Amino acid sequence: MGDPNAKGVLKYAGNFLGIGLSNTIKLFDIHTIIIGGIEDNGDDNIFIQSVYDTVNENVQDYIMSNIK
Repeated sequence: MGDPNAKGVLKYAGNFLGIGLSNTIKLFDIHTIIIGGIEDNGDDNIFIQSVYDTVNENVQDYIMSNIK
């Protein structure tokens, strides 16, 4: 359901936001990020899921290396 091109754009934009957040997390040693203003309509939120997946991929090694 929905326009595949629009879904692709949302995923692409979410990926870049995720990369930026990943860099910010690593640079400033941030432990919590809150993103607001996005309505959850019950469907899969492609944008937020893309952000989450990208941050998870890019920060996983950083987090594991800081566990003592």
